Amino acid sequence: MPSWAATLGQQHGARARAAELASLATRDAAVDDVTMALSRWPRIVEAMTRLVAAYNTGFERETLTIAEDQALPSRPAVTIRASGTDAPLLVVTLEESVMCARHCDSGDRSRETEYRLRADRNDDETAAYVLQDWMEHL
Repeated sequence: MPSWAATLGQQHGARARAAELASLATRDAAVDDVTMALSRWPRIVEAMTRLVAAYNTGFERETLTIAEDQALPSRPAVTIRASGTDAPLLVVTLEESVMCARHCDSGDRSRETEYRLRADRNDDETAAYVLQDWMEHL
C-alpha cells in the first residue's frame, strides 16, 4: 500500500477533526454569549428605568413610560413611549447577544439599530448608549 495515501488520509482526517473542534468552540462561545446577555438584561432594564425617571424629573413631569415584556424569556423586550398622540416610541429587544432598538417617530418612520453587548461597557453604560440618541431626538 502506498504511504502517500495513508499520509494524505491522516492530513485530511486531522484537518476535519480540527474544523469540527473549531465549530464546536464557536457554538459554545455563542451559547456563552447568549447566557451572559440574558443574565445582564435585568440590570440593563433597571438602568434604563433609572434613565427614564431622570429624564422625567428633568422634564418636570412624567412624559416617558417604560414597560418590560418577558412573554418570550429567551427574547425579552422593553418599550419606552413618550406621552402624546403619535408620540415616538423605542422598542429594545434582546436577540441572542445583540440588543435591537427599533425607533418609531411621529411620522410613522422607523429604523432599527443593533448594539452588541460588550464586556468593556457595564450595564449602566450600555443602557445610556442605547437610549441617549433616541432621547436627544424627542
